Amino acid sequence: MKDAVLRRRNEEVSALRSRGPPGLSAKAAGRPKRPQATGSGFSPKAAKIHWSKLENQMNKVKVNKKAVVMVEREMERCVLFED
Repeated sequence: MKDAVLRRRNEEVSALRSRGPPGLSAKAAGRPKRPQATGSGFSPKAAKIHWSKLENQMNKVKVNKKAVVMVEREMERCVLFED
């Protein structure tokens, strides 16, 4: 009976290994979405809009990080005064 259980477990493990590791979603893996193919495939206007969106997102991240640093400094300063 023990051999049968071990054999079944080994079969399950080998089946799971043959499937491979679960992959990340495209968003989690950091792969950008592929644009839909239309006509020539390149539009300067669309590229400019996309680039401005990226710049805005990067600026938001920068501002948020700066705010976090400022809050951390303020907290450290407050802790020093309490002691």
